[in-house]
Amino acid sequence: MLKTETALDSWQEWDNFLNTLPVLVGPLGSGRSNRSFLLESGGKKMVLRINAPPTTLPNPDRTVETRMWRAASDAGIAPQLLHADPGGAVLVSTYIEKELPGRPQDNPGLVEMALHLLQRCHRLDVDAPLIDYAAHIERYWQIIQDRGASVDPSLHEQR
Repeated sequence: MLKTETALDSWQEWDNFLNTLPVLVGPLGSGRSNRSFLLESGGKKMVLRINAPPTTLPNPDRTVETRMWRAASDAGIAPQLLHADPGGAVLVSTYIEKELPGRPQDNPGLVEMALHLLQRCHRLDVDAPLIDYAAHIERYWQIIQDRGASVDPSLHEQR
């Protein structure tokens, strides 16, 4: 996996939006496949996301993800994507200084906002392949079986 220092070394190639080397403030959350970090440069906060190698996600094509992100950003429903390296390993976006309240699912207003956001996402016009969810589920089952992982019997029944 790409190291944070290596990603930062390429800052001058990040679409010319920075004048000074960004400072690594610290990690953000703990994603399952990608690592994200808060950066600051010239009073501007950004998120550096270092993508994991190709995964078992339904569509691990990072160029499609970048097109989707840019469309969502243009529609005002995602942070601005400032840089996406051609190899798909590094993404840099604006940082949004907001926190979700604890247990947002218990707040009907937030649930309604999330549903509206999801509707807007589904209306985006992006050239992307359809996701074959059945095939994706089968890939996950194969991974589970290959690893010999124990699975709740109710999941077998639902399958």
